[in-house]
Amino acid sequence: MSSNRIIDLRKGKPAPRREAPQRRPERADRRSPLRSRRRRARLLAVFAVLLVLAAAAYGVHALSYMSRLNIQSVRVTGTRAIPSEIISSFVESTLDDGSYHFFSRKNIFLYPKKALAEGIARNFPRIQSASLSRGSVLSGVLSVTVRERLPYARWCSGTPVLSSEESQEECFLMDENGYIFAAADSPDERVSFNYVFERGIANSSEPIGTTFAPGHLPGITALLKFLTNAGFTPRGASIENEQDFHVRLQQGFFIKASYGQDAAQLVRNLQLILASDTLTGKEGDIEYVDLRFGNRVYYKLKGEAETRA
Repeated sequence: MSSNRIIDLRKGKPAPRREAPQRRPERADRRSPLRSRRRRARLLAVFAVLLVLAAAAYGVHALSYMSRLNIQSVRVTGTRAIPSEIISSFVESTLDDGSYHFFSRKNIFLYPKKALAEGIARNFPRIQSASLSRGSVLSGVLSVTVRERLPYARWCSGTPVLSSEESQEECFLMDENGYIFAAADSPDERVSFNYVFERGIANSSEPIGTTFAPGHLPGITALLKFLTNAGFTPRGASIENEQDFHVRLQQGFFIKASYGQDAAQLVRNLQLILASDTLTGKEGDIEYVDLRFGNRVYYKLKGEAETRA
């Protein structure tokens, strides 16, 4: 078929236009004026609060250094062996340590009460505890009441317990809990105690601040009391190892015992062995009695071998 007979029906009609794609409305880059104003208001409020807090802190800082609100003097009571001036000087130097603090450490409301009490007990081993108070709300006088440790026995670096002669070694004071707190250097403190202990501390070169036989002293003192009630005169105890200790008696011999044993039973066994036909009237010849093995009791006479009773 010839191409001349083809009729283009589209001729004379304009081609349809392509419409340009519509753009989506873009978000406004700028925030609305109302939202911006609210944000500025919040920032101003935060700044105002910070300014008020800073002003308040500075006001407290200034008030803390006011002379009328600061500790003016320190009074110490309860001392016996330690001069009160030493304690008051320690407190004053702690309050005024040479550094500039934002709040005055001497302020009557802000002074470090707990730290001072702990510092006194820590720096003065002879002092068991300290309490701090003021007489009235606005009083500038700080009262420090201390409680000194009471000497219970002596701990000596020599061998005074197992020796028949007095030791010439240096001795120290020990309280009822076994805490060694001072040198026994004054005459009244050297001769007024019934018990003398040795060994049983962590560091014999620096005994002050250490504890004698930690955890075992109650059992040792219980035995000493039972011995005393039974008519014996114990002089003290010597720690031999982690399990055993010795107690010397005024009668001239010593006994061997172990931690954890029943003190009353130990004394009964000692009485039985001394009342036996073998040892009756021979207390002066006994070197030691070994009570560490329950019903099996061993003893040793001077110059002889150990014997089982």
